[in-house]
Amino acid sequence: MSTNTLSPTDHEAIALFEKAVEKESIGLMSDAVQFYRRAFKLNEQVDFLYRQHKLPHLIKSLQLEKGKNSGYRLDENKVKSINVDTLLHQFKQLDIDEHYDKCDNGPSPLVYLPNDIWIHILEYLVDDNVESWFKMSITCKKFAYLGFASSSIWRNLCYHVYPKQVYHDEDEQIVYQFKNDEVLALLPQYDNSWKKLLTCKPFVKFYGCYISIVNYYSEGGRKEFSSTNLWSNPVKIITYYRYLRFYPNGDVIKVLSILPPTQVVSHLSRMNSSIPVTAVDHPANPAAAAAAAATPVPAPAPTASSRQDKKNQHKIYKGKWSMSDNGRIHIVLDQGSVPYYAFHYIFQIDTLGHINKHGKLSWLDYYAIRKKMHELDDDDRIGELSQFSLRNEKAFKFSRVRSYTLDN
Repeated sequence: MSTNTLSPTDHEAIALFEKAVEKESIGLMSDAVQFYRRAFKLNEQVDFLYRQHKLPHLIKSLQLEKGKNSGYRLDENKVKSINVDTLLHQFKQLDIDEHYDKCDNGPSPLVYLPNDIWIHILEYLVDDNVESWFKMSITCKKFAYLGFASSSIWRNLCYHVYPKQVYHDEDEQIVYQFKNDEVLALLPQYDNSWKKLLTCKPFVKFYGCYISIVNYYSEGGRKEFSSTNLWSNPVKIITYYRYLRFYPNGDVIKVLSILPPTQVVSHLSRMNSSIPVTAVDHPANPAAAAAAAATPVPAPAPTASSRQDKKNQHKIYKGKWSMSDNGRIHIVLDQGSVPYYAFHYIFQIDTLGHINKHGKLSWLDYYAIRKKMHELDDDDRIGELSQFSLRNEKAFKFSRVRSYTLDN
């Protein structure tokens, strides 16, 4: 069946299905379910139509943008079983890929450069832009060997990463950062391998943010005299997001919001105090917003408390972070959503999947301590600890953001 033979109803069903996929990808499960339901009502085989007519175009676009292998799913177990060092060593005697030799005026003189010069260029890229180093290293097998098997490059990466981390001692009384010679002193613990040091010793990432997507079910009110028909109670999927962004000087910012990453990430900066009103006013569910606008229901008059709740919901809270040697992060927000509480978050840095090293923050603890509000405050509850449940909380996953720098 070609695209031309699809009926207007089929096109509408596919468009709704695409919208559902988009909502599901950012964690808005309640909205996704609504769009899926509408799509399948129009065509029971809309998932088949989507895979047949839309998916090949999406894969082709992805391959044009990110390479011919982008549309294929790898078997992570097989990838994990590969000995990367052995594989790279097989590329040692290879020349630069033949594609570099093809030129109208003959081979480029760059192909005759010795390995030391290429390694120096790769080291420069590590210092200037790590992504450029990685992209150059995956262009051919020879560059893969030079870029990923050279100890000096992994050393430079370690010197870029660990002196920016903020550590605390066992009692969390002293906060410190490594110098390059102190990073060098860590090497014997990792078999004198810079690569092993970087892959095994946890660290916080700064050129992006950590996002936790939380979905939970909220049961609606029961119909009168229907206590025995519990299966018919309405259920709504509630979605909210937690955002964390770290800085090398020990600053951390946190946002708790119903807004998806597309509306928050670009505004997540310590220079801002809240998510701009223009971002807040764009609802996450356009269809629901349109339906609400078409329904002439008078809005309740805003109260001081409702305005305050809306303001706090999208406020950017600032605090301090530090970590232990084994990757246990402690975040303290002295100025949180409740003025008389200092909020404490405890996380462990973990690996996300088999490939994304140190890209996940797993919850360990979440509590608040009542603090003294002023010099004359003699409340006997000062210092009292309130523990919060982690039942609904989900781990944070790191997302790279190209526009982020260490200064913004």
